[in-house]
Amino acid sequence: MKTRSKKMSRRSRKTASLQDYEDDAIITKAMSILECRATYRTETIGSPEDLKRYVRLRLSGLEHEVFTCIYLDTRHRII
Repeated sequence: MKTRSKKMSRRSRKTASLQDYEDDAIITKAMSILECRATYRTETIGSPEDLKRYVRLRLSGLEHEVFTCIYLDTRHRII
């Protein structure tokens, strides 16, 4: 009986890890698409909330703290 439950738990872990991998791949691709849209759009950073969303998108996946500067042109677009 224990052998069967060990096999099932191994199988469950493998399935879970595959699902995690697929989820991570999907999230990574989605972030890449969103980053391209945010970087190449002609809209300006019109408010602190817009900047907050942009920074969250760029830095949320990091596991460590970073210091960053964001430079804007005279039309409030990210350089």
